[in-house]
Amino acid sequence: MSKIKKFNEFVKANEPKSETVNESRSGEYIEYKGHNIHIECYYMDDENDCAYIKQNIDTIWSILQDGYQDMGGYKGLESKRDLLKKATMVKLGYYDSEIIAVDIFNGYLGGNKSVGITCYKDINHEAGKLLVEMIIEENIKRWDEWIWAEVSGKIEHYYKKYGGLEVSDKYIPIYLPNLTYKLEGDGFHYHRRFKS
Repeated sequence: MSKIKKFNEFVKANEPKSETVNESRSGEYIEYKGHNIHIECYYMDDENDCAYIKQNIDTIWSILQDGYQDMGGYKGLESKRDLLKKATMVKLGYYDSEIIAVDIFNGYLGGNKSVGITCYKDINHEAGKLLVEMIIEENIKRWDEWIWAEVSGKIEHYYKKYGGLEVSDKYIPIYLPNLTYKLEGDGFHYHRRFKS
């Protein structure tokens, strides 16, 4: 049996059986300190969704750069053009009508890999953090979108909080075959270098 087939069987065996699976929070407005916040999902193979992302690419790119400023800026994709070319899906978090949080996905291994999730650091940051958490909660529930991510820190905490499935480090050579990494020894975590 191939390694990818074994990995896919592992994922299928761990598929949640909950009635809330595949329920979306997209479009669900929540009152937050006198403002409405909500998330929306945009599929890049949909002409209207893609046009909307293109129209808002400067804001999306600005949020990515700002949110990853502690790491020298966003490195998951090389440019706005690269994002528009490679993204399969984009989730946006709104504070009233203003975009303040993003999650970008690439198609990978038949699924959607989150390659950048963040919010503005200085503009409505508390609402942005709540929107990031809402996006992660939806990512866990939307099993049909086959979402996966490499996460650590606060983002890992949110994935665990909402029941995200940890994948054994033995699968790293399958889903990240060209990655140079060092195992942490707990069966799940590893260290790797980010692009500079």
